[in-house]
Amino acid sequence: MKAKLKISRQDIRVIGNRIRIYVHEMAEKDRKRTKDESDVFLRVQNLKRALPRVAVKGYPNAARAVVKKDDKTGKNQILVEGYGLKLCMNTDGVVATKTKSNSIMEMKEVLGIEAARYLTRSLVHQPISK
Repeated sequence: MKAKLKISRQDIRVIGNRIRIYVHEMAEKDRKRTKDESDVFLRVQNLKRALPRVAVKGYPNAARAVVKKDDKTGKNQILVEGYGLKLCMNTDGVVATKTKSNSIMEMKEVLGIEAARYLTRSLVHQPISK
């Protein structure tokens, strides 16, 4: 089980597309309760270590996401690297019926054996058609 980060709402500021977290000197009474994180430098180092594992929005199994604009239709596609097809399909704004994965085992778990069979067939024929 992952521990939650203890950051107060006042210490977080969203500026444009950046999120800033401010670390302040702890009060004397708080310093006595948490002896290991009383130093500002240690708290900053712990945050630097913990923040890359925090999912700000979306789902945590996505390594990265790229928005691709189709030249023919002008529509946007989101290409996600990672696992979590079921979570991706349940995300607001994602059309679940047009969502697919190139992981056959994940397709079998989420959508069933027929979807995995269809994916296997399309992945085999894809290099041939290009």
